[in-house]
Amino acid sequence: SGRPVDWGGPDVVWRITEGATEELDFPVQWQSKGATILYDGADARDLINLNVGPYAHKIDGILNLDGGNKVHVGFRMDNISGSTDDGDRPSLIAPDLRARNIRRHTLALAYGSGINVDGAWELVDLERAVVENVTMAAAAHNVGIQGIDGIRLSRTGAGDVRDAHIGKALVRNVWSDDDEEFRDQDGIVMFSVFYD
Repeated sequence: SGRPVDWGGPDVVWRITEGATEELDFPVQWQSKGATILYDGADARDLINLNVGPYAHKIDGILNLDGGNKVHVGFRMDNISGSTDDGDRPSLIAPDLRARNIRRHTLALAYGSGINVDGAWELVDLERAVVENVTMAAAAHNVGIQGIDGIRLSRTGAGDVRDAHIGKALVRNVWSDDDEEFRDQDGIVMFSVFYD
């Protein structure tokens, strides 16, 4: 609708049984004072997957995303505007976004991140983000290609993130069920080119 969304306070739990995938032609303007969005459905790829355009997107306050160990990604936002021009690069300000209980359970679905931001962005601010308990089934790992991470900023054909603020973020408990495997289990990953 383009209107601001207030998710509520720490006593509010939004229980969903299907992942939310939306293509938006307006800026995300959310606020939360500690509310939780809890996934309680069948195994899926995303808890929240937003395909967005070149706007200033903001999530103000603590928003907890709990994947219930049934989703590959807690929060994913992709700039689908297709342009890398300066005026077409969006921003995401979400310094207190939190994701937990994310589980990569199969090779059949892509990704494996607590928070994943894709494409051309002017600014991504995840300054105090918290990501906990990102796990991977032993059979869901493809060495060097598919693994897991807490926070991922990924370059796409449309471009990459120019300015990222991830200081004071907390990422912990990123691990595989396979005790012999230590590859592709990363805290924070950024794929980008260097800018002067």
